[in-house]
Amino acid sequence: MGGYYYLMAQLPALSENAPPGISRQEFLRLAERFLSPPDWSLLRSLSLVPPAGEARTG
Repeated sequence: MGGYYYLMAQLPALSENAPPGISRQEFLRLAERFLSPPDWSLLRSLSLVPPAGEARTG
């Protein structure tokens, strides 16, 4: 569990008026070092892009 805290401590601060201080690829490289294999697999499967097509949303 300590690796997760260390990972979060490595992330740069976020600001509304500034671009992110780290790219998605940089974040993934960093996260891979600290996450367990199941959590790494879950993280890699996440996306903010909705699926294409006519999916029902409720």
